Amino acid sequence: MNKRQAVIVAVLAAAVAGAVFMTVDKPKENPASAMNRAVCQGEPKPVQGFCAPNFKLPTLSGEEVELYQNEGKPTVVNFWATWCPPCKEEMPYFQKLHETYGEKINVIMVNETAMERDESDVKPYLDNHRYTFPVALDRGRNGTVVGVDQYQLFNIPATFIINENGKITRHFMGGVSEKQLFSAVQELMQ
Repeated sequence: MNKRQAVIVAVLAAAVAGAVFMTVDKPKENPASAMNRAVCQGEPKPVQGFCAPNFKLPTLSGEEVELYQNEGKPTVVNFWATWCPPCKEEMPYFQKLHETYGEKINVIMVNETAMERDESDVKPYLDNHRYTFPVALDRGRNGTVVGVDQYQLFNIPATFIINENGKITRHFMGGVSEKQLFSAVQELMQ
């Protein structure tokens, strides 16, 4: 083998080794992780038929919840506060919903913490009523409050029923009855 052939063989060997290295080292997309995330096609707008505006908020338990990280399940989002009488009235319905459908849907109760008199009232209120659903804290970051700025809420409570793809299928302003809530969720699950 002459020098030229040796160089060609060495270059080809290096190219093959590089290709193998790139293939082995390249991270593969995990189909399970892709299924955990909603990919909504369309404009984000807090209106029925549109994509729900995505949000990422801290939870009362110290974790973080993101609307579109939905595990391929529909999501019910409710905006509330401890001082709001209609919010208090409907809370048992959301607890029942969470207990009944907790494996099939996500329930995210978004406390409008930026509107609370005192954030320290939230946990005792939930504990006193034995509510176990996940609670996100909308404290407001960088001058932005999710409920007000992304969902254009001027009063609470407000409830959004969102399909597994991130589209809003139902929207209730003000208090929702148990029958309305369960009917909307059952309709979504059909």
